[in-house]
Amino acid sequence: LSRRRLLRADGTRAHFSSVMAITYASNALSMTIPFAGAQLAVVFSYRQFRLRGLSEAITSWALAVSAILSTSALALVLVAGSLLGGASLATAIGFAGAALLLLPAVAVLLALRDQRVRRWLSVALARLITVSRRLLRRPPGKAADALEEILDRVASIRMSWLRYAEVFGLALLNWVGDCACLACAIHAAGQPVPWGGLLLAYAAGAAAGSTGLTPGGFGLVEATLTAALVAVGMNSSGALTSVLAYRLVNFWMILIGGWTTMIVLTRFRSRTATSPGSPAAPQ
Repeated sequence: LSRRRLLRADGTRAHFSSVMAITYASNALSMTIPFAGAQLAVVFSYRQFRLRGLSEAITSWALAVSAILSTSALALVLVAGSLLGGASLATAIGFAGAALLLLPAVAVLLALRDQRVRRWLSVALARLITVSRRLLRRPPGKAADALEEILDRVASIRMSWLRYAEVFGLALLNWVGDCACLACAIHAAGQPVPWGGLLLAYAAGAAAGSTGLTPGGFGLVEATLTAALVAVGMNSSGALTSVLAYRLVNFWMILIGGWTTMIVLTRFRSRTATSPGSPAAPQ
């Protein structure tokens, strides 16, 4: 829903079914490939939205802002969990982690507003593309002019603060809903939910999963989240059972559904590239 609102900022038609299918498929791609999974997921999403007729500017802008607001929402969850945890050390770590998550996002947003920074960024990216073309023995292109034009168009997209707040609220709801899934898994395992430390434990698991060291944080999330739940009062066997039940929904179901969606999207790619914002064929 948050991506759909961003993609429609310039009046472009973006149907819910299409955005949902692409998001599920890109999440599966991100979860499967270590290190570069997140980057490949962005490339996949970009190509799929472009195939549906969305412009380069709105697609790039929407994906970037979506990532920024999602990261900011996770930072807020981290701060809230630290404050609810009560420990001074946990609070300090939470605020430090939130700052590390937010600083790059704020820097990107401010950079896009400054014409000189945009020009410098376009030149730097153009040189990188030129070097890549030489290594791949491709003919040179007018990368600098094209990139500067795209960045100018991206910077010209405007959205009201109320709509930004709505998109941020949806991103926050996404993280809170995932945390609620963890709470339901703990309850289903017959364990008392440690409400006081639940957010902090959840944020620790989410941070471990975002490192990209293993596919979807496989192994890292389970170990980190189990240790965090034990630290907030759960017994080890109950914590592990709860985490495995949570990851069945949070990881494996999304992985299976996402790859199924990706196969259908790529199979019917030619049919879904007919009009701007046209819904994906499987939906």
